[in-house]
Amino acid sequence: MLVKGTIILGLMFASSAFATSRGTVTNCTNQRVNVCVYNGKDSVRAFAAQDFQLGAGESKNFRCKGENKGRCKIQFIPRSQSVCGELSPRTYNVKRRQNLHLTAYNESSLESTASVANSCP
Repeated sequence: MLVKGTIILGLMFASSAFATSRGTVTNCTNQRVNVCVYNGKDSVRAFAAQDFQLGAGESKNFRCKGENKGRCKIQFIPRSQSVCGELSPRTYNVKRRQNLHLTAYNESSLESTASVANSCP
């Protein structure tokens, strides 16, 4: 019985370490953007856990596997680029239950500015 209880307890801790991280991303700009969300340990941004479009002023909940990092990685890509994982100069690390607000985005240079805040500036 002790071994069985230890295994169950171990699985509970393992699953919480890899728990889902979630939050909200808000587009505070006046243009539509594509959003790519990656798991916590996806350092090369190989596979997006989620991808979606956000119109001007829109918000959407996101989630990923925290993978012992307790965070998701978020990247903004141009509307013309429909595939996540391609080059983008900036990836944002968003901790569990944080909200990310995109405040500026230049589609031609791929530069973005975002912050963890409670509302758009």
